[in-house]
Amino acid sequence: MSTDIDVTCVVLAYRQEGIVAEAIASIFAQEFDGRMEILLSDDCSPDGTFDVMQRMAAEYDGPHQITLNRNAENLGAIFHVNRVFELARGDLIVVNSGDDISTPNRAARLYECFTADEVRPLMIHSAMDIIRLDGTPTGQRFDVNDRIAKMGPHQAAIAAVGCYGASCAWNKEMFEIYGPMTEAGSYGDLVSTYRAKLLGRLAHVDEPLVLYREGGVSDVAQLSAEQREAYKIKRQEIQLSVLRQRLLDTRTAAAGRRQLIKRLKSRIAEVNRLVITSKAQA
Repeated sequence: MSTDIDVTCVVLAYRQEGIVAEAIASIFAQEFDGRMEILLSDDCSPDGTFDVMQRMAAEYDGPHQITLNRNAENLGAIFHVNRVFELARGDLIVVNSGDDISTPNRAARLYECFTADEVRPLMIHSAMDIIRLDGTPTGQRFDVNDRIAKMGPHQAAIAAVGCYGASCAWNKEMFEIYGPMTEAGSYGDLVSTYRAKLLGRLAHVDEPLVLYREGGVSDVAQLSAEQREAYKIKRQEIQLSVLRQRLLDTRTAAAGRRQLIKRLKSRIAEVNRLVITSKAQA
């Protein structure tokens, strides 16, 4: 479906008052000559994240329309993404997390990839350069394409890896084909990767278009035995939610793929047994 907007650039934030201004500034600095809108969306942060969004939107003097959204209640990551799909008017939705920074050419390069072929990708991902919490470079680059590109649908269906959402842009058509994500405990990155792979419509830009801020990930090695067990159960529950969403998506967009559906149902049963056993032993 084509709209009157080529690209929607979204800053997706929650409790990031201290650093969200950098993310917003990087979107304001996009060197994109097409029809672009900017969406600043806050998931009901209890801090001043939305205040920063309002202030910067009021001070913006660029050519693009800005839409402000603050969810009335905290939706969580999955349902916040669903809300963004509802609000965005662009054919391509470029997402910038509230703690990351887009390079100035990001929207332009992603849209160039998006329009390169007659059949447009449902999702595009790119490489990322890693920065520290204070914004200084680490010298590290991250890109999962080598691993993702080798996966067929049957591998992707049960894979515990996917494209990093921080580097991704989504075709509005993905929402029209599959509808919103409904499994609250799942990860949008893993769901979206499978949605695109299932229909053979995943694309990649082989250059870093995002400065990805490291930090905030627990060091499992430092957890107590009890905490490690709780962490393991949580990971299994996430995997179960992702698999259930993938099964729903397969039935929606590829109902004739019976072997794929069978494989997913079998894996769901396996993981469900793992969750039950882990909880019984905890």
